[in-house]
Amino acid sequence: GPEETPYFGGVFHCKLVLGADYPTQPPKGISISANSCLLQNSFSAVFATKIFHPNVNSDGMICVSALKKDWQPTQGLRHTLAVIRCLLIQPNPESALNEEAGRMLLEDYDEYASRARLFTKIYAAPKPANDGSKVATAVILEPGLQKKQKRSIKRL
Repeated sequence: GPEETPYFGGVFHCKLVLGADYPTQPPKGISISANSCLLQNSFSAVFATKIFHPNVNSDGMICVSALKKDWQPTQGLRHTLAVIRCLLIQPNPESALNEEAGRMLLEDYDEYASRARLFTKIYAAPKPANDGSKVATAVILEPGLQKKQKRSIKRL
């Protein structure tokens, strides 16, 4: 997470689906639960890491206008990730998906920050470097995406 936020030091994983209509249309979120894997057309990204944030619901769904109604085909994955990072720096409690977090942010920032830090510590703590774990990034491509597009995405 970004410095000077309650998310600092946390490692947050997001899931994005790049459809055949990408980049004309923004990435879609994918929600993975114990029982199902569901493509979410109404959400542009999903936190796979549990997070306490006004603009992220309990399933990890993120809804940000820059990744939905304000999407431009010239924007790429770097822009998408930058928007998500900015959301960690400056949450928008007026359009909260998590009403409790939005209310706390507006009424009692210290309580909000404390809860967000606790979630970060519990769910987003980085793994020790010597445990053999590797950080992996996956981009899910829907059928029909052209091979040329696949190659350019892998180079990011």
